Amino acid sequence: LLDIIFEHEDEMVPENFKLGTEEDDDFEPSPETLLSLRKLELLSAEAAKLKQMKVLNCIPQDRLVRLLNILDRHIRDSVRLPLNPEPETLEEELYTYQKKALARMQVSAEAAIASFSHSDVS
Repeated sequence: LLDIIFEHEDEMVPENFKLGTEEDDDFEPSPETLLSLRKLELLSAEAAKLKQMKVLNCIPQDRLVRLLNILDRHIRDSVRLPLNPEPETLEEELYTYQKKALARMQVSAEAAIASFSHSDVS
């Protein structure tokens, strides 16, 4: 699963990525750089299994760091996402916007769960 995630990352255009620095807090990653909710759910489940088996320490540190950087980008994606857009937004547009916003928040939440699965927090 990690290889699939890293392959996805390697296929992306470098300009679509920025490191999360304090100056770049307003940066929104482009949607094609984000993993699907399903892949993040699988990653969370796999990480929980590895943690329960106490074999997370067998994964090379550079791969874990790379994975946590990917997850960090997913978590930051919805941090500055406004729940309600402009007041003059039509009801149909508002529904569509909120549906997309909720999907992005779910991806961010799943990424956070996956990142906690990789830590020693129990």
